[in-house]
Amino acid sequence: MPETVKLRAKDAMRRELANAALEVVMDHGFDDITVEDIAAAIGMSRATFFRQFRSKEGAIVAAFIGTSMQFADAYRRASGQSHWDRLREAVEPAVAFSEADPTRSRRRLAFIGDHPGLFARLKHERVPQIDALALAMQERGATTLESRVLANAAVSTLDQAFHHWQSLDTQTIREVVDAAFGLLGAASTPR
Repeated sequence: MPETVKLRAKDAMRRELANAALEVVMDHGFDDITVEDIAAAIGMSRATFFRQFRSKEGAIVAAFIGTSMQFADAYRRASGQSHWDRLREAVEPAVAFSEADPTRSRRRLAFIGDHPGLFARLKHERVPQIDALALAMQERGATTLESRVLANAAVSTLDQAFHHWQSLDTQTIREVVDAAFGLLGAASTPR
């Protein structure tokens, strides 16, 4: 089996376990459940849990992050005319995931918003995604500075769109993300 296929299968299994762990923690409360409880609930040993995530916080954040390459891979496939258009396409996996079950996504966003330490860790864990995205941009002609600034802006825009959407009942996540990306796209156009 090619190494990339093995890695993608491993990432998919890790995401599935992280999502299951997050659901268990949300059902029982972050402070009221132990790693042993989570591991037992998702059908793994404590040792296997620690090999996958290292901590309860690590499992929760992994459920939000996806893979380190998801945005970069989507950017490489993107067909937009500008870097910014392709960056909007690059965050599509996160949008599609949330669109599949908006109620669950809002619940997850509220949960992490209620735990500032988890939110801070999420920001920290986004760094490899941003780095990989910036490299994908450089492969398509962006300068180092341009790629770093725009990759950071795109991920921050996505995070702000999610934060805004979590309390809305009138718009889809896609509408909010498109509007947020549109704001920055319009701001970069000379007047």
